[in-house]
Amino acid sequence: MDVVASRCKTEYEFDDALVSERGTTVKCTNCSHQFKIFRPPSESEGGRAWTLRRPDGTVIPF
Repeated sequence: MDVVASRCKTEYEFDDALVSERGTTVKCTNCSHQFKIFRPPSESEGGRAWTLRRPDGTVIPF
């Protein structure tokens, strides 16, 4: 997964397997800013499209 430090915009690449379900705190080696990264959602974790069902039964995709 690609990650960008919010303060200095340094780009990093992390293995998804190294990021915990609750997120992982990382420290930028360029500016020392600490920030939390999260795994991208998988299909089973909610990667599906959201829908809204109206009272009249129509479904609106998001």
